[in-house]
Amino acid sequence: MTWPAVHLSQSIDAAPDVVARFAGDPANLPRWAAGLSNGIRQEAGRWLTDSPMGTVEVRFVGPVEHGILDHDVVFPDGSTTHNPLRVLRNDTGSEVEVTVDT
Repeated sequence: MTWPAVHLSQSIDAAPDVVARFAGDPANLPRWAAGLSNGIRQEAGRWLTDSPMGTVEVRFVGPVEHGILDHDVVFPDGSTTHNPLRVLRNDTGSEVEVTVDT
């Protein structure tokens, strides 16, 4: 089965390695994913955030250093959502593209 998907993108005036390094650091998640994370903490090697759905775990599955910021969100019931996210070169800057199910 396939789900309808939407691709969202944002141009950023910074080099892809800079953007990937910033966005791929889980500590920065509240700065660019405010709808998911209003604060994040590391507990027992896991990155946890209090979201509108309850406490969720966020796992980057990278490789982040190559601009692949795919991340899994593990919900309180144990279900997992995979979120594809890429940082692409756009001339001297970057294009960040995420795919979301609708």
